[in-house]
Amino acid sequence: MAWPPAKSKPRSTMRIALFEAWSGVAGDMWVGALLDAGVPLAPLADAVRSLGLPGVAVRAERVLRGGLAGTRFCVQVAEPAERGHRGLAEILALLRGAELPEPVRADCAAVFTALGTVEAEMHGIAVEDVHFHEVGADDTIVDVVAACLGTHLLGVAKVCARGIELGSGTVRTAHGLLPVPAPATAALLRGVPVRAGGLPGERTTPT
Repeated sequence: MAWPPAKSKPRSTMRIALFEAWSGVAGDMWVGALLDAGVPLAPLADAVRSLGLPGVAVRAERVLRGGLAGTRFCVQVAEPAERGHRGLAEILALLRGAELPEPVRADCAAVFTALGTVEAEMHGIAVEDVHFHEVGADDTIVDVVAACLGTHLLGVAKVCARGIELGSGTVRTAHGLLPVPAPATAALLRGVPVRAGGLPGERTTPT
């Protein structure tokens, strides 16, 4: 045996985030969880300002839900009527002009491309012809950017989830009354373990 013994190589570590979405998940819930995990609000607010969305700002507040304390991420929109009906190309252009790390820009683009792809499949049209309704609104764009940036800032390399609660009943959308989960949500969750019917209403959104 050689002496002194060879030093063992340090193990490489990878930070993994596990989402226990037993009550569902939406963009603002994701960001609130990241803030509770230690992500500062300031860089998220700076990124949102760089999107150039007029009258849009973000804030965070402490809340109680079911007797448990947590952080609520809020998107404030000065104009009463948010602009929706953006196409994928317009949203990608917003992302290109924003001050974001390149991996975050790519993640945001991947989110909206995935949304556009399932919408195109459901409506039987090309992706470039998709016009987002709720998903194209200012607050949804902010949620996606803040979620992707916050995940990046936390150093998360992999995201896992199990038992995502979908909810039950129906949800009113720009296309009328739809079942829960909404078709886009169901399509995006293919292959992900979910649970349904435990809670009323839409508990998990497409974003």
